[in-house]
Amino acid sequence: MRTELKAAHEALLARYFAADRSGEWQERNVLNGLVDVMDHVVRIGSTHSSHYRAQKALPLLRGAMRVRSEAFNNFADSLGTDIASDDLGSTSIDDLTRLIETVEAEITTVMWSRAWGEPIYRAQAKALHASVSTLAEWAQLERDAASPDPEGLQ
Repeated sequence: MRTELKAAHEALLARYFAADRSGEWQERNVLNGLVDVMDHVVRIGSTHSSHYRAQKALPLLRGAMRVRSEAFNNFADSLGTDIASDDLGSTSIDDLTRLIETVEAEITTVMWSRAWGEPIYRAQAKALHASVSTLAEWAQLERDAASPDPEGLQ
């Protein structure tokens, strides 16, 4: 399986460099994230260390989140949507990605503590609560600013 993973990684790298040379920046940006994700998949797949796999899970997830963010930005751009427009809300796709990454990083800290059998300390709990509170505040603002549902969607 390792050779198949390496071959897929090399194919993605080749596509990335081809997109870079041809000036296809949207494809290049998505492929950049995919290359990163595949790199971590190859690393995780090539070791028997459960600690190393757990360690690489966060960069793998972050890479996948960057791919998602880039894909949404590219989609919005293809439609001509001004994602910075206040009409669509004050939070951009990139801001939302950072918000999710912050919450996820705090959850990962708690996961490490749980995996090691250690207690969750107040500072960790406060950081987790603060990140989730920020996410909840954003959701409240979105709810308050939301347009009325179209007929039949309620």
